[in-house]
Amino acid sequence: MWAALKTVRETIRAGGSLESIDPETIRQLLDGSDPETPLNH
Repeated sequence: MWAALKTVRETIRAGGSLESIDPETIRQLLDGSDPETPLNH
């Protein structure tokens, strides 16, 4: 999940749009989180 978030952040910083992000990356962010990482981390 953190890798997917990093990808999104880097894309936005580079001036890209969310449309240019791999749909699989978006799916990873929407489908869930790391079970080992607390949400309030």
